[in-house]
Amino acid sequence: MKYRAEIDGLRAIAVLPVILFHAGFESFSGGYVGVDIFFVISGYLITTIIISEMIEGEFRIINFYERRARRILPALFFMMGLCILPAYFFMLPDPLENFGQSLVSTSLFSNNILLLITSSYWDLASEYKPLLHTWSLAVEEQYYIIFPILMLAIWKLGKNIILLLFFLIIIISLYFAHVELDRDLAFYSLHTRAFELLLGASMCSYFIGKPLKFSALSKNLLSFIGLVLISISILFFDSETLFPSFLTLIPVIGTCLIIYFTDKNSFIYKILASKIMVSIGLVSYSAYLFHQPIISFLKIYSINLPSTYDYIFAIVLTFCLAWFSYRFIESPFRNKERVSRKSIFLFSFISIFSFSLVGLYINATGGIPDRLNENLGPLEKSKVLSQRAWAYKNDSFKKVDKLNILVVGNSYGRDVVNMLIETFEKDEYEIIYRDDMNSCSYREKTDLNLFSRSEVIIFASNYLDQTCNIELIDNPSFAKKIFFMGYKNFGYNLNWVMRVPKDKRFNLRNPLDKEFLRYEEEFRKTIPEANFISFFDYLVENNTIIISNDDGYLLSDDRSHLTLAGAKYVGKKVLAESEIKEFFN
Repeated sequence: MKYRAEIDGLRAIAVLPVILFHAGFESFSGGYVGVDIFFVISGYLITTIIISEMIEGEFRIINFYERRARRILPALFFMMGLCILPAYFFMLPDPLENFGQSLVSTSLFSNNILLLITSSYWDLASEYKPLLHTWSLAVEEQYYIIFPILMLAIWKLGKNIILLLFFLIIIISLYFAHVELDRDLAFYSLHTRAFELLLGASMCSYFIGKPLKFSALSKNLLSFIGLVLISISILFFDSETLFPSFLTLIPVIGTCLIIYFTDKNSFIYKILASKIMVSIGLVSYSAYLFHQPIISFLKIYSINLPSTYDYIFAIVLTFCLAWFSYRFIESPFRNKERVSRKSIFLFSFISIFSFSLVGLYINATGGIPDRLNENLGPLEKSKVLSQRAWAYKNDSFKKVDKLNILVVGNSYGRDVVNMLIETFEKDEYEIIYRDDMNSCSYREKTDLNLFSRSEVIIFASNYLDQTCNIELIDNPSFAKKIFFMGYKNFGYNLNWVMRVPKDKRFNLRNPLDKEFLRYEEEFRKTIPEANFISFFDYLVENNTIIISNDDGYLLSDDRSHLTLAGAKYVGKKVLAESEIKEFFN
């Protein structure tokens, strides 16, 4: 395949916005579309190679996978190996446990599936995941497994049928990407991303070997339009943009226009084929690999959010490591004379096995809590403690001589259940916890009796829209008292506690995310003051929040949910001092 310098330049345009976006530069709010540019480029180049070899009768599956292994795996495993030590020393058990899971899923090209199960791309917690970005590699690898087999199966059908099949798959994929209600599923899944890869593949399939029957002016104009479309996406898309969707066609079509219409006489070629753009493009893969862990560990290490200068340092370090990786990892492994086929496959197998083993160990130990030199205990971790609330998920109250308490909410509601258990004598009350009630459930016949028999109702979900629930306050048919729990958050980052000696972990405080103070204020305006219970009123001083108790135990291990120590401490600080205490004798 003939080398095209402008495609390396296009890779630079793809990787730079992604890095700047993850570094928090607001002007690049749509920088995540760089991944979509990579998808189109990959689809085009991979298909070009496959079709060229099929035409010559030289295509072999084993050769295809050898090239992919040489191109992707050495640098990937190098990056993963460098992440293990800082993860061990700087991450709390809960995030380290997730890191261990990511080691396994990334090794098996399935981190997109893990992220789909465990978090959203836009979750604040995702910023602290060093291997978050490998979801895109998983999508590509899954595509690489399927696509060559598909091409072998349909090759003899002829170009027109192949293009028709591609077109149908593109339409179906784009449709599901746009209409899928579960946006995490749409974001991370191969079937909703396939249209991007296949648009590149289709462009190659149709135009390969065909001369361009366009004037120089037309090619200049169309390639320029392509760059404009990409720029619009980068500068104007943001986290609120429905993505992937029909809007994804803007950067995708822009990429296609550049790939097809840019030639050596075009204005865009001179930009993309410039020395600096090609240089960035050559190291773009390694730069993409290293930027996320560097930025993540910077946030994990810091008490406050990193400054602009910190991010600039991270970007410089990214490209230093990217150059090193390209020079000493990528290039040698792509050289067949230096590394044989047997060696690359053996290296890949050993690496996959080793990283999976390490990841499984980290996960099995729950994030190696012994590193903290304290006994966390089986119920100390918030996600384990949270499961205790499920025992209280009932349809009706059983005991008539006890205070009936109904707790409605998501994981925040489960925290309230644990706070009640650890704060008040259990023989005084009966709890029912429900996470399956909408804001107007009391109007439903099936839930009416439960609401009517509740003497105290606690809503804990942090949803701003509580209109229906607020209607209950002055309704004599329902509870004696209805409470709404405010926001709960323990700062930007808790991992820095790892660096605090055990004998100095007492009553630590953490800078509080000001965004949550704003959310709290907005939420509070919608609820009568007498019915609102604020965590922040009891736990926050000078924009800092308490994160450890008198014994040095953390109140939360994930910044949002309570450990056992947290349930005890916050329960006594908040519930025992609020109006709820009036119902307990």
